[in-house]
Amino acid sequence: MKIVSFNVNGIRARIEAIKNIIQSDNPDIIGLQEIKTSNENFPYLEFLKYGYQSLVYGQKQKYGVAILTKIPNKDLFIGIKKKEKNKRFIGISFVKKKNFSFLIVMLLKETRRAI
Repeated sequence: MKIVSFNVNGIRARIEAIKNIIQSDNPDIIGLQEIKTSNENFPYLEFLKYGYQSLVYGQKQKYGVAILTKIPNKDLFIGIKKKEKNKRFIGISFVKKKNFSFLIVMLLKETRRAI
């Protein structure tokens, strides 16, 4: 299984780079940090063309995380707190031979005090 994690610093600016990674490495799971877009504006179709389901916890202009996966999943976890201001945590659990989970957490210096 191949897993890639990428701090994109804005998904729109990195679509071609992500496509290049998909074509060259064919990862099963891709974790994205700092997508900087809302759920509604995420380019789902760009990745669906390559067989990836996009699970997004987006936020316009800053933060936001996403997971692109080709593996069927069963549970989606978003946010650390119920009233989370900044969207920096997403996780999913999978069923593929054995159960496992994959998490993307974007931590900043101030996060230590916030959790």
